[in-house]
Amino acid sequence: MLNLIPSLPTHLLTRSFRELSADRRGVTALEYGLLAGLIAVALIGVLTTFGHKVEGLFTNVSTDVAGVAPSTTGTGGT
Repeated sequence: MLNLIPSLPTHLLTRSFRELSADRRGVTALEYGLLAGLIAVALIGVLTTFGHKVEGLFTNVSTDVAGVAPSTTGTGGT
């Protein structure tokens, strides 16, 4: 009887671990959360690395379009 008492918490822990490992609820949500976090970290890294180049590209395109676009300050259109 005395030998049963020290092994009782171990038995409860192993039984609880088996029950938790068999329960699959929430696993998909956890996987989607990890995937979203990984995508966010990758996106932040890319934007931090290439942000200035993209900004310069949009500035060049904006300048080129402004030079080609017709003037909107005309005589009224008739």
